[in-house]
Amino acid sequence: MWVFAEQRYGKLKPVALELLGKAEELAAELNTHVTAVILGVRHRKPSGRAHCIWS
Repeated sequence: MWVFAEQRYGKLKPVALELLGKAEELAAELNTHVTAVILGVRHRKPSGRAHCIWS
């Protein structure tokens, strides 16, 4: 399952974390995994809680 996540200056927007959290719940029910798709230039791996949901 892919979730398109918005980021600014290398940090995920709060709505992206909300969407990823819900996606994790749905993925568990469907026995699949979640991948965050982050588009942009010169982005870095998001900091904070996102590392635990990074695929």
